[in-house]
Amino acid sequence: MIGIGITTFNRYKILNLCLEQIAKHTKEEHRLFVYDDTLTQKGVAYGKNQCINALYNQGCTEFFLFDDD
Repeated sequence: MIGIGITTFNRYKILNLCLEQIAKHTKEEHRLFVYDDTLTQKGVAYGKNQCINALYNQGCTEFFLFDDD
């Protein structure tokens, strides 16, 4: 199962555009997880790890990590 993780920081307009493009170009079955660091402000590395953990727990074996931009 493909897992797509996106990190963002309070940029909902750009995030929505990113999600639209992923939906447009991803034909395979996949899981999607978005981590917004606005509240915790722990940084990009922490956010990427949150994405990996969440997707792994959903049964993903392949991971693609993106920033919203």
